[in-house]
Amino acid sequence: MIPVPDPRQPLTDVEMCELDDWLQVRAERIAAEQGDDVDPGVCSLSELDGFLTAIVSGPNTVMPSTWLPALSAGRDQPFADPADEQHVLGLIMRHMNGIVGTLMQNPEGFEPIFDEFEELDQPFVLPWCAGYVRAMALDAGWDTEDDELSLALLPILVFGAELDDEITDDLDDQDLDLMAAQIPDCARSIHAYWLARRTPGHSPVQTAEREGPKVGRNAPCPCGSGRKYKQCCLH
Repeated sequence: MIPVPDPRQPLTDVEMCELDDWLQVRAERIAAEQGDDVDPGVCSLSELDGFLTAIVSGPNTVMPSTWLPALSAGRDQPFADPADEQHVLGLIMRHMNGIVGTLMQNPEGFEPIFDEFEELDQPFVLPWCAGYVRAMALDAGWDTEDDELSLALLPILVFGAELDDEITDDLDDQDLDLMAAQIPDCARSIHAYWLARRTPGHSPVQTAEREGPKVGRNAPCPCGSGRKYKQCCLH
């Protein structure tokens, strides 16, 4: 009998690559069958990470029966093999559980999964933000004019949504770089904002103030092992 993975176990790098490949192939299949102008839904692991982060951070509980179809914009085809379906769903749920666990227990350790390209000097944040905004559309509770929330959401909306020209016309490259760097902290703040309102009396987890710059997932681990941080001490 094949052992069933612990649903609390974070995805390995191999499993993340597998999920990323599945999302891309699924999106390509939808485009091939229904046309390139059709929204194929979530297309990459980075976009899925943003989508699930918003799902677990929002004002209300969005059930899987709502957000799972939204992953493919309602255009997905049934799995030919139920075992394959359970495997993929297991990977998605484990990744979501990992996001929840980090945001609840160690918010300072939360890091969005941004796409990385060698030609860019910084992470490519657009897919992650687009996934976040896609999930926001599933819950009307996000529609609030609270200044605290609006300020935290602004960097995500700048990269993930079509905003009025009045908001974006005055932004130069330096402004955009600054906003991109703020997204991890904004995601933590948004989660804490809604958590406090969903659970009155909740006190956010206190974490020690970080000394020195944050270590990226693909940077050498500061422990000196020679391995990437995500493969060593991140978990």
